[in-house]
Amino acid sequence: MKIEYNKDLSSHNTFRMKARAAAFVEYESIVELQQLLADESLSRPFMCIGAGSNILFIGDFPGTILHSAIRFIQPLSSNRLASIDDKEALTENRDLGVEVEQGSEVFVELGSGVVFDDFCLWAASKGLWGAENLSYIPGEVGASVVQNVGAYGVEAKDLIAQIKAVDLLTAELVNIKPEDCDYGYRHSRFKTQWKGRYAITSVIFRLSRVYSPNLSYGHLKSAVAQMISRLGGSFEDKTCGEGIIKPIHIRELIISIRKDKLPEVSEFGSAGSFFKNPVIAKEQFDKLCETCKIEDIAEPPYYLVTDENGQMQYKVPAAWLIEKCGWKGLERQNVAVYSKQPLVLINKTGRASAEEILQLEHDIQDSVYKRFGIALHPEVEHL
Repeated sequence: MKIEYNKDLSSHNTFRMKARAAAFVEYESIVELQQLLADESLSRPFMCIGAGSNILFIGDFPGTILHSAIRFIQPLSSNRLASIDDKEALTENRDLGVEVEQGSEVFVELGSGVVFDDFCLWAASKGLWGAENLSYIPGEVGASVVQNVGAYGVEAKDLIAQIKAVDLLTAELVNIKPEDCDYGYRHSRFKTQWKGRYAITSVIFRLSRVYSPNLSYGHLKSAVAQMISRLGGSFEDKTCGEGIIKPIHIRELIISIRKDKLPEVSEFGSAGSFFKNPVIAKEQFDKLCETCKIEDIAEPPYYLVTDENGQMQYKVPAAWLIEKCGWKGLERQNVAVYSKQPLVLINKTGRASAEEILQLEHDIQDSVYKRFGIALHPEVEHL
């Protein structure tokens, strides 16, 4: 366990914002975390962060930042799975090389401090389906279930079987079922009613040995079809695809697509996709199409989704709206809109202030609303 006071957080957020916390603590076990919660000398409130890949610090944090260094990947046997509701504290790092149990469905438990992409690589290399579309998303396992990370038709909630956490109010270890988390698009109860209540310690994910690629996004589907063709097969022949395409192939395609659109953290400070893709009703989508017709621009791309009431809605790419408003590649002193992906705001010089980023955020929202009547909401948490 390591405690640092008046901690500079610039290396603990991918936006590289210069902010400080009264204290920063990294713990390696549930027992250590419970000891921390009893330490009256540590400044309150407590706040948990992962890799800081979805955070915009807009000022110093007056309390204590908690960061998990609980790191293990542990496939579960069917006997172990039958007792996942127990309160066994996971206090030691586990062996990353253990083999998975044979069977069509595989459950694996991960420490909250595991890098999420390491999990995706592990699953793909074992031939397990489910996590490959989430490859190369920055961050850690604990934060992935808070944010409900998603990409290319897959969300974390689709894989989560069980969440283990410590209640920051009582220091007790609790088990949380995914159906109780109110999961939605980039949303969970951890971000609303439960905000600041729990520290995730481990997560059990459900994977599959059965050939089941999710190719709901058109450009991914076409990339897979091209890959099968290059290998001498036919995409239309499912048996052929099943024999050729493995999770590791989908992972490689996803990484290639993401690298084409998103900046490396080593290149520019950013938090990845800054805005959520707006989900709108048919009436509003029809108005958007009418605006496009009047302005003689192509109708927007969209994906059909259903809300909690089963009503059909339209998810419109925020990047398309932002680009049509002329923001792509725009630069302002220390900040900019990324030239390859207008959904990404970057700390261009590494010296950007929170005020500069907030002003750019506001101006983009304002212009999109004035032109298309659609409100953009940030995906990045402001702290």
